[in-house]
Amino acid sequence: GTPTTKDINYDSEAQKYYRTFNLSLHASDIADASVSTNFMLIIQNSPPKINPEKTIQSQIENRNPAVDTLFEFTLDPFTFLDDNNASLTYDARLSTATKSNDAKNRILASNNNINNSRNETSALPSWIKFDPVSKKFSILPPSESVNSEYYISVTATNGVQSQTQIFSFIVQSTLNYILNYLLKILGPLLGLIGMLKYR
Repeated sequence: GTPTTKDINYDSEAQKYYRTFNLSLHASDIADASVSTNFMLIIQNSPPKINPEKTIQSQIENRNPAVDTLFEFTLDPFTFLDDNNASLTYDARLSTATKSNDAKNRILASNNNINNSRNETSALPSWIKFDPVSKKFSILPPSESVNSEYYISVTATNGVQSQTQIFSFIVQSTLNYILNYLLKILGPLLGLIGMLKYR
């Protein structure tokens, strides 16, 4: 049979996309007797799913990035699951989500509209890099990010539908950072005291 039409539709109640194919099947024999029939083939496509045992937040639990220190981690290959074993493509963006709207481990079904009001995103800052092929994050927090919390939105797409998961981290200070910070504050003061002492 040969497909005559192909459409992609969305079932809002089931929250699934499906493709419909109108097929025509024709058979004949050596005596030129033939028969034809038309039928519709429906193929459902579900969005990728979050693996509750492999949430991104749990993968970096108790391991927050530290200022001026390279922090790297790679997403577990089973972070997202696809019912049809489709190949998934990944993207990561900075999210405006906060604790007030329960961002941690929150799963957002995109329905092809990831950047909605619930999860507005922007490009990652230059010090947060994500390789969509290896699924590896490389994070090198600058000094101005210390004690700040960042929310990252990671999206997996199977070509038809997407699923998004948000994780967060707080940039930690280090002993070197604290000492340098104190030197910046106390250095001029100690210098002034020294000048006054020898006047």
